[in-house]
Order: sequence, then structure tokens, then C-alpha cells
Amino acid sequence: MRPDGARSSAKKTKATRHFDRWAPRYEEDRTSRRLAELQSAALGALDLDGDDRLLDVGCGTGPAVRKAAPLVERAAGLDLSPAMIARARTLASGLDNVDFREGDSEHLQFADGAFTAILCDVVSPKRRVRLRHRPPRHS
Repeated sequence: MRPDGARSSAKKTKATRHFDRWAPRYEEDRTSRRLAELQSAALGALDLDGDDRLLDVGCGTGPAVRKAAPLVERAAGLDLSPAMIARARTLASGLDNVDFREGDSEHLQFADGAFTAILCDVVSPKRRVRLRHRPPRHS
């Protein structure tokens, strides 16, 4: 049996390859369209405004980040897949308040308090995890 770290690394490598292959057609297939509906509902629940800074963890090609960009001060996306991030950057060219980074959700590369809202909608064949979080607003 492999140690947990090796197992986790192997899963991440497999996931990265899967999402790299999906990147060119992401947002165009039926699964992606369904994810877009769920992301739209999640963004609506966050009730974003011009003072918000959104982080989308597992952003794929960045549809939620692009949708939120006109509403917020800053919108950022993080994804494990280099191909997803490359396509996200291409699709968001011209949006000055967006930032896409390749990275691991277990090791976020942002300062504490950098975001006022977080979206994470991760789908795998065995489970679905959705997180929408907004820290309490202070007057």
C-alpha cells in the first residue's frame, strides 16, 4: 500500500491529465452546461457587489470568474490543470480585474483575508462537493 501522500499525488496527476484533455471543449459539452447552471445559482446566492473579491477554487476555464468580473472588485480562479488555466486566461483577455493561477486547492497561494467570497464546485465520478462561503460583512 502506498503512503497517503503518494496516493494523493497519483490522484492529482490523474485528475490533471483528465482536465487537461477536457479543457479544449470545456464550456461546450452537456456536462459543462449543467455546471454553468449550478455556478450561476451559486454566484447568485453569494450576492456579490462592487466591494467583493471572489475566489473560484477549481475554476476550470473560468466561466464563473468571467461572469462575476463585472460585479466585483476582483475575481480570481485557481485550478490544478495547466490547460484549463491557459484557456481561462485566453477567454478572459480584456478583463482587467481577473487573475487565474495554476495551483493546488490544498495549498492556496493567497494571503488570508484576500477574498470576501469563495466558490468551489468540484465534481468527480464518485461525489460532488459544492462550497459557497461569504464571511460576515462588517459595517
